[in-house]
Amino acid sequence: MKSKTIFLIPVFFVITIQNVYADNTFCPRGEYSFIKGANGLNELTAVLTLPTPGYKVNLSVGPEFIYPPFVNFHCTKPSGIVPQVLTKYTQSLRLQFDRIQLIDKEGKQMIIAKSASGAAENEQILKKCNTNEQCGDGEFCDTTPSCPDGKVSGICITKPKLCTQEFLPVNGCDGKSYSNRCAAAAEGQPITGNLKLK
Repeated sequence: MKSKTIFLIPVFFVITIQNVYADNTFCPRGEYSFIKGANGLNELTAVLTLPTPGYKVNLSVGPEFIYPPFVNFHCTKPSGIVPQVLTKYTQSLRLQFDRIQLIDKEGKQMIIAKSASGAAENEQILKKCNTNEQCGDGEFCDTTPSCPDGKVSGICITKPKLCTQEFLPVNGCDGKSYSNRCAAAAEGQPITGNLKLK
């Protein structure tokens, strides 16, 4: 019996890493309202005007276990030729949280749910900061999506002690990559953007 020689050919997979914040898909800053609702569900509403009809406007909560949660506000341009007509868009999202970190094209801002009368109930304003030294024990100055330089404004948030295991890699401001935003926050690191794997 003749022996056969088998050749193994290695196969290499190339992973391209792309910074989502560079995609320029975040919406311009709109008018936001966050109203307390029944059964613990609060309604976030975003209203903005864009130059043409046909945009896809979306509010979405980040899957990371971190509080206050991130809510991304994305606008996708229409394809093809569309008339240049100013168009008003309204997008709503119901959340069980009483405060969120909303990210749009201009960066991040804290939004706290208020009663229908417009008064914030039991409102506790999170401390603004420029450096970690301005925050308390177990906190860090979160300046996402920018890195702290002593001038960029951020918000003091608590470093999470428990994170989920979703693999949604991000760039930390320390130059390292983390499996998700929560993992970066646990190390006291703001992030410069999500990494998209292709």
